[in-house]
Amino acid sequence: MTPSKSAAPKSAASEAHQRQLFATPVLETRVPNADAINARLLPLIRDRQKNTKGMIRSNVNGWHSDEELLNWGGDAAHAIAVAVIETCSRFTTDTQMKDDQPRFAWTVQMWANVSPAGASNQYHAHPGAVWSAVYYVDDGGAPATGPLILLD
Repeated sequence: MTPSKSAAPKSAASEAHQRQLFATPVLETRVPNADAINARLLPLIRDRQKNTKGMIRSNVNGWHSDEELLNWGGDAAHAIAVAVIETCSRFTTDTQMKDDQPRFAWTVQMWANVSPAGASNQYHAHPGAVWSAVYYVDDGGAPATGPLILLD
């Protein structure tokens, strides 16, 4: 037997509330001076791609650099890292911090993916990460770009 709407007390629905116990926050922002950063970073990525084999991770038919972009990407990579840390810091709270200083230090691991037409990245996770970020140096231009799909 399927209960009818009138079987439940009329106040049950009006008294219900939603709790975000396991909510997944997603932040979206634009990095200041992105055009200048991208102009400096893109040739470094292209050069790295031309001169190294790369690695296979979640990439399919694309190229994945080593995970040392922060070392070989120069001031452009550092600017992106700073922007990501500042953004994530704004939305991360250490409830027991002293003198407005959190009890942790951010660590950043960066790499580049180059995905030509027909390439993609498989569904994957970043275990142990508090935040993960995606930054597009060159999105290939609309409408040829594929969607960024984030799954929880």
